[in-house]
Amino acid sequence: NCCNGFDREISLDSSDVVFGPVCFGSCENCPTLPSQDTVNVTLKVNMNNEVISADGVHVAGSMQGWNASTTQMTDENNDGIYEYSFNAAASSQIQFKFVNGNSWSFGETVPSLCGVNSGNGTFNRLRNLDSLDVVYGPVCFGECENCLDSTQSDSLVLVTFKVNMAGINV
Repeated sequence: NCCNGFDREISLDSSDVVFGPVCFGSCENCPTLPSQDTVNVTLKVNMNNEVISADGVHVAGSMQGWNASTTQMTDENNDGIYEYSFNAAASSQIQFKFVNGNSWSFGETVPSLCGVNSGNGTFNRLRNLDSLDVVYGPVCFGECENCLDSTQSDSLVLVTFKVNMAGINV
């Protein structure tokens, strides 16, 4: 390393000195993180209040051509929450709906409170994407929030805060 295992050392004279920036534990500035062209998006829908169609649970939206039968979601751990992950362009927007089956006649009715006007009298779910991976949901099928089960109280919620410190001097 540049310090040969010792403290950093600079010589001072009568003029002001600026040292660094240097990356922690290094002799050089930190490398610039590459900008992300795509982000990973995971969509989750809670189907615990629904009878699941024999055709499965699907998602349809702007990210896949609005086809109600091509994008099946999975519930790998059998908790009633179906998921689908995909890559999308960073700094873009997606609109979508969940489908309990594989045709639009089984598509959810998205409440106006959490939807955006689809232009045909119904509402779509909307997610604006930035440069970070995102998890949407879980939300209850046809609702704005997650479903409550019998062990939950309306007054108790779990709040998780996350912060990405990439590129920030701490």
